[in-house]
Amino acid sequence: MRHRITWLAILWMSLPAGMAQTMPEVRRDLRLERIENSPGFERQGKLWGVVIGVSRYKNVPPQAQLRFAHRDAEAFAAFLQTPNGGGFPSSNLKILLEENATLSAIRTALGTWVARSAEPADVVYLYFAGHGVTEGEREGYLLGYDSDPQDLYATALSISELDKIVTERIRARTVVLLVDACHAGHLGWASRGPGDHALISRYMGEVGQRGHGVFRLLASRADERSYEGEQWGGGHGAFTYFLLEGLRGKADRDKDGVVRATEVIEFLSETVAAETKALQHPRAAGHLDPSMPLSVVGTASPVAPVAMAALEVRGPAGGEVYMDNAYHGRIRPSGILVVANLPTGPHELSIDVPGGGRVSQRLVLTAAKTILNVKTAVPERILAPHASLAGKLYEAVKSGRILEAGGAWESYQRLVREDAGDPQRKAIEAELGASLAGIGQRAINDYVRLPPAELRPDMFHRAALAFRYLKALEPNETQLDAKRLFCEGRALIVDRNPARAIDMLRRATSLDPKAAYSYNALGLAYEALNQDEEAIRAFQTATQLAPSWTLPHLHLGMQYQRRRKMDAAEREFRLAVELSPQQAFVRESLVVYYRIRGRYPEAEKEVRQIIDRNPAYAPAYRELGLVYQASGRYRSAADALDTYLKMAANAADADSVRGLAARNRQLAERKPPTLRR
Repeated sequence: MRHRITWLAILWMSLPAGMAQTMPEVRRDLRLERIENSPGFERQGKLWGVVIGVSRYKNVPPQAQLRFAHRDAEAFAAFLQTPNGGGFPSSNLKILLEENATLSAIRTALGTWVARSAEPADVVYLYFAGHGVTEGEREGYLLGYDSDPQDLYATALSISELDKIVTERIRARTVVLLVDACHAGHLGWASRGPGDHALISRYMGEVGQRGHGVFRLLASRADERSYEGEQWGGGHGAFTYFLLEGLRGKADRDKDGVVRATEVIEFLSETVAAETKALQHPRAAGHLDPSMPLSVVGTASPVAPVAMAALEVRGPAGGEVYMDNAYHGRIRPSGILVVANLPTGPHELSIDVPGGGRVSQRLVLTAAKTILNVKTAVPERILAPHASLAGKLYEAVKSGRILEAGGAWESYQRLVREDAGDPQRKAIEAELGASLAGIGQRAINDYVRLPPAELRPDMFHRAALAFRYLKALEPNETQLDAKRLFCEGRALIVDRNPARAIDMLRRATSLDPKAAYSYNALGLAYEALNQDEEAIRAFQTATQLAPSWTLPHLHLGMQYQRRRKMDAAEREFRLAVELSPQQAFVRESLVVYYRIRGRYPEAEKEVRQIIDRNPAYAPAYRELGLVYQASGRYRSAADALDTYLKMAANAADADSVRGLAARNRQLAERKPPTLRR
């Protein structure tokens, strides 16, 4: 059984069977020797697609991992690239699988790339296979690879954000959502209240209600789960497997070679229910043209696998060849570069010619080999000598040099100054935006997930800069300001300037009052200024906004302990341990609390659990030594402290611990008093 979510948005297309693709007009600087026609769909606009699939999650417990979500996504993407599925050009299809499907990558693909690319007459597919989670009665979320159950608002894509993207940002005639929902209560993390039983499909059913022409096909009813298993194609989700079976022809009940929307709905309703023994019933809602074609299959045979093509480029040696904005190498000294294994269909070709020229052309490739001749002379319509900036920018993005001197952002600024009309600019901004969003989101993810001692000192400075630059690319995204202010405020705490940090963080919380991470940072700033009452209020707000996030509970416990509210402190420490039993530094706080209170057996029990789970965690042996010393077991204390020194010889407290170990050895060697003495 699988608890997962698959969703697909299809912007309506007109697909009458039978069509001949025609060769676009060839510019005078290129000569195409041969190119064949290939079957496809006649349509008014372009095809765009985002396909996402995650089975193995970074922060989800082992028992809650999925098995076949990525395979569903791969199969669906492959179908889209067949002539029967639309023949999507690779330049118009983003495929995000497993670790590449991070929250920032998903947001960029949906809210930036496809939203900027698609025109009102275009066709857009958005497909997601992975986990969906509900948080009480408040919200549902789609999980990216790096999403963290501790704070879903900070690390996952909310359904309300998806709704905003579909209804406000993607321009299309009709949107069709296909949803395969999962149950939050079986993902293995803490319950969030009485609404935890709610299914994500309840929230997905609300997506697009404010828009026009939005149709929803949900894989199950609101009180049902969805299923995956090896019995479906060797390993697939029931809904996606039979969706593809239907699109490949099994849903074509009138045998006219076209699979229409109503045929798919009827096929899924009958087949999925039968295959899952009536445990899963797809349902439809919203606006629908019953005759809307979803695929062309023909009447003779199922859809063939995707055909691959080869392109032989002949031109000046050293020319840099890009297909669909992806770099494929330089033309060899022989004047030839062969680019193999390209999907058939339309492609965008660009060649940076030595000396500053650029040649660009839209091509249609077939399974046959295509030969392209590029004139050795510099074309009349060339760019300025900085024409290779786009290529350098892509290389910088690929190598991860984004904010550094000479990196991608500096190259982009130069490109805007010197060639604002570069035809690749839109694609460049999408790639650069994804990288900037990734830098910023990783800082937030690390802040939620990692112990404070493991956070990089420059992390928040870099993230603040990334959000500032991203805002320049996405001026209408108001939440970027809140995230930038959080990072700037948290960086000021690192720089030991809590007073200025408070100003930044207050502004961040006013812009985004749901962000628990901003309130937690605000509590730290107040704490640094010994404004304990304000710190407690900030930490309490963070726990209310993200009840499963460990860190604010831990800080709240420390605050209560400082104010000698011991029962409240113990409650928060124990709750923090319950939320993150594997985190050694969290349990260490409970050990310190028990030791200070003189509850040595309980302190020893907790520190033993740390060592059993994390034997390489050096501070546990220091705490064990202190517990032994407090309870009079001096030899054991010296041994434990010696172990700490071996593991952390360069620690800041090494000298003081070394003296403490020597003192315990002296106490252990002292003879007990006799009656005469």
